[in-house]
Amino acid sequence: MADVFYAVHKLTQRPVVLKQLHGKHPALPKKARMKREIEIGRLLSGHPHAMPVWDAGPDNNWFVMPKAQATATEYLDELQDPAALRDLVASLCSVLAAAHEKPDPSSHHGWVHRDIKPSNVLRLDGRWVLADWGLTRRPPGQTTHPQRTKIGVGMGSLGYAAPELSDNAHQAGPQADIYSLGQMIGWAVTGREPLQNVPLVPPAGPWRAVVREATRLDPSRRPGTVSVFLDLIAREVDEPPVLPEVEGERLRGAVLAGDPNAPEHLLALAAAHPEDAALYCDVLLRADPEALMPVMMADPPRAAEIVRAMSALLGTHRPPERGEVDAVILWLFTVARRAVDSAELHLLEECCDGAFGWDALWDQWRPQDVIRPWLRTLTRDAAAAVAGALRDHPDCARHFSSLAEDANVDHRIRSAVSDAADPRTPSAAVGSDRATVQSSGSWRVAATIVPEVQEDGRISEMSHLAYQQIVGDRLVSLFGTGAVTPTDSSRPVGHDFAVTVEGRKVGVETRFGDPSKIVPGQAIFDRVRKSFASTPDLDTLIFVSNMKEPVPQHFAPAHNHAQRLGKSVQYVRWADDGDTSALREIAEERG
Repeated sequence: MADVFYAVHKLTQRPVVLKQLHGKHPALPKKARMKREIEIGRLLSGHPHAMPVWDAGPDNNWFVMPKAQATATEYLDELQDPAALRDLVASLCSVLAAAHEKPDPSSHHGWVHRDIKPSNVLRLDGRWVLADWGLTRRPPGQTTHPQRTKIGVGMGSLGYAAPELSDNAHQAGPQADIYSLGQMIGWAVTGREPLQNVPLVPPAGPWRAVVREATRLDPSRRPGTVSVFLDLIAREVDEPPVLPEVEGERLRGAVLAGDPNAPEHLLALAAAHPEDAALYCDVLLRADPEALMPVMMADPPRAAEIVRAMSALLGTHRPPERGEVDAVILWLFTVARRAVDSAELHLLEECCDGAFGWDALWDQWRPQDVIRPWLRTLTRDAAAAVAGALRDHPDCARHFSSLAEDANVDHRIRSAVSDAADPRTPSAAVGSDRATVQSSGSWRVAATIVPEVQEDGRISEMSHLAYQQIVGDRLVSLFGTGAVTPTDSSRPVGHDFAVTVEGRKVGVETRFGDPSKIVPGQAIFDRVRKSFASTPDLDTLIFVSNMKEPVPQHFAPAHNHAQRLGKSVQYVRWADDGDTSALREIAEERG
């Protein structure tokens, strides 16, 4: 069809190939096919896996392209390596996906190559490119001469060409190229040339299923698009990703075995997955902390990120137990001690924020017995930093009230625990008769829990919708229609109503109104997370229920999450349609 000449490109001084049609007046079909090759080369210009067209004649009788270093045929031995074959297939799929793209809404498919074979797959500057688009089928409606590809006239190279190319090449779609890819994979795996219309399916191995599906004789049974074909390859060939917790467990074992590189790898893994609760709470928490500390302290900013994640993740993948809470507090305390020794005040503050926050919620005597004597040893900047953290967590500071009169304790720590012990300081503990939570600035949301109110028997028999309706009506009567907005039940909002009071938005959740149900901590946490994520300007989320005694540890993860967002979570017991004081006081502003 054409003569091939080798030359040097004047501008770039790179070796090139000049492809020119025979004679001065080549036949029109030959010119049309070269025109197609030039068009698709320009259409895919810039694609890393398409052979570029650098120059072309105005009459479409010649064009210039860079000279490749080799063909896939010369790389057969290298392609026995699964990774090398995977790279070649991915490269071809990338350029074919671009070519197959719909050029306009009326088209069923785009450009189809129809002649994919090893000799048309070239190695150019360290990458694979697909060349020789002369047999390309234009998108429907763009074919200049449909009879050029007549029914019964074969197209492509026999062993690699899809069967439909012998019957009606003009109607062949992307599945024809996928068939050729399957035959090329079979060639690379087996080292044998394929026969016409005989799928070259490898006898065994991960590529067997891929080739079998790609080379179905009926094109409708093959993967319909390159994307579907890639999904098939990923499912059959690629190794499943290793879960961070699985890799972490392997590294934890290596730490215990004394591998000097394992601590760094484990901490790097943790820093890369700050959202993985299983990695932190099931793996990192069980690793030898003393073995990790030298590596932790070598990178304080990363250590602070890990500390924040450990504090935030506890209780997010399952309700926490006392032993696990103890372990987290003591783990954070271990890092805090090292932070004091290294004068890393920011890291120290992060550790204390997490440890004191959990101690405030759980009141654990075991970690308190370890922390109390440590507080007596702190001086100067470290004492100031820890005192600040105690002031941020007054419910924790109360647990160390015995230090208030200890003259051996730094005066700032004594002041922090003394102020926390002052009975005039409001408490934020769930289950108290009076609970006031400050979420941001001077805004406080208050709620009164009235334990002596008798439970209304009819409420316990109500559906959630009926209970929600009663609460909604009461909110409207208290604050007005304009202040109460029901949320869209079709969206994962996390609360039933938003009440705007004094410019602040409060969410009200009633889904836990049934006293016969035990509400797990994970369900409460999920509601809190969804509420604050879906409504960023929400200041506080209030659970309205007729549960007499909500389990404190069930609310602990939710409180911890809200505190870290600068927001708050509250529980209001409301068991009777006539008991309005609890709901009325959700809008109380103090200061």
